[in-house]
Amino acid sequence: AVYGENSATKDVYEGVCRELVDGALRGVNGTIFAYGQTSSGKTFTMQGGDKYGAGAPGLMHLAADHIFSVIEARSDTDFLLRVSYLEVYNEQLRDLLAEDGTGEVHIREHPETGVYVEGAQETVVTQPHDMAEALVQGEKRRAVGATAMNERSSRSHTVFRIVVESRPRECAEDHGVLVGAISLVDLAGSESVRLTGATGVRQKEGGKINQSLLTLSRVVQQLGEKGKENFVNFRDSRLTRLLQPTLS
Repeated sequence: AVYGENSATKDVYEGVCRELVDGALRGVNGTIFAYGQTSSGKTFTMQGGDKYGAGAPGLMHLAADHIFSVIEARSDTDFLLRVSYLEVYNEQLRDLLAEDGTGEVHIREHPETGVYVEGAQETVVTQPHDMAEALVQGEKRRAVGATAMNERSSRSHTVFRIVVESRPRECAEDHGVLVGAISLVDLAGSESVRLTGATGVRQKEGGKINQSLLTLSRVVQQLGEKGKENFVNFRDSRLTRLLQPTLS
């Protein structure tokens, strides 16, 4: 589907994102991207026009409302929701919810459970406001800077991940737990030095942003080549490695 400049964020959510969020509730991982040139409105689309989504909700707020409405309707199932908020800045991974202020975390791989982030803070949420609060607190620590095209340009990619665990209420103690995750990704905008006027640190940031976006596009292309057992190199960037569990 193609949505024009007059389309509401809710229309985009209903047409594109709802199915992916429903999949996470059924144990199927998924990823939602906001991708485009710097200053094109990606962060507004993901996070809305106000901190808690009351007036102009973003995709993250709409996903939270959707998830909890499903939970409320399914009285026969127990749910546990956890959220994390990670940033990729200059190919370095930081935890935006870290209580110690450092945010240093590392990507690891377990032979059975796969890729995970060692040391990442996960917050248990019980209502949509809890998700919004985690988003607000994380945004305070995000790397931003001014360019000629955007006074408050995102200089990093962020991944807000929601993990949904569920189990039927009337079941044996040894019954398995269904786990699904949805990653909501606010990508830093692709940049042209000629247009942004970036120099020094800003120019370096722009180079790293463009490099990781190119790697992401290659990975997505490889994943979309049906019928081919080609190798997908998620390790070429921190971003694709971080997204591996919800992309592959």
